[in-house]
Amino acid sequence: MFEDWGDPIIELPTVTTNDATGVGQEEATLHGTLNNDGGEPCSVRFNYGKTIGYGSNTAWQEGKITNDTFEQLVESLDPDTDYHFRAEAQNSKGSSYGTDKEFHTTAPPVPPPTIRKVVITHPAIAEIRVYRDTALQLKYEELSNLEQHYITNGIEVPVPTPATLEVETLAGITHSFTIPEPS
Repeated sequence: MFEDWGDPIIELPTVTTNDATGVGQEEATLHGTLNNDGGEPCSVRFNYGKTIGYGSNTAWQEGKITNDTFEQLVESLDPDTDYHFRAEAQNSKGSSYGTDKEFHTTAPPVPPPTIRKVVITHPAIAEIRVYRDTALQLKYEELSNLEQHYITNGIEVPVPTPATLEVETLAGITHSFTIPEPS
């Protein structure tokens, strides 16, 4: 004899938002766990954006059941930026959401300074100092070439720009120059 129990009772699914991994300048991998499918396979995805309003969604992943984990790589993010995300699960009863989580994309590397070659032709140089952001970066000493009657080549000094260059003569006079970034 066959007993009819009727249609199964479907409940809202429950889902957990897990921490993001692989966070870089423009990408991150989002993770979630479907804790309970509510009685039928679910579709899952992530909502993400710069605020808790999210604004973007990943593609749906179909056929997830209780205890399944899922992940999605998101790309084309802005570097050095805070992002919010949450997991979303949906079955025929409706959608449910995991808690909000955050990650911060990494900043792009600081480019190395441009090095400019500065030629100094004064014959009695005692010291050259190079400053960046008011901090002493380089110091060149014992540069005098007084034994020459005429300076033919000068002294070539590599300077990371932008910088302030101070040239001190043997007479104790200091000349200061601003060396900008090349345009």
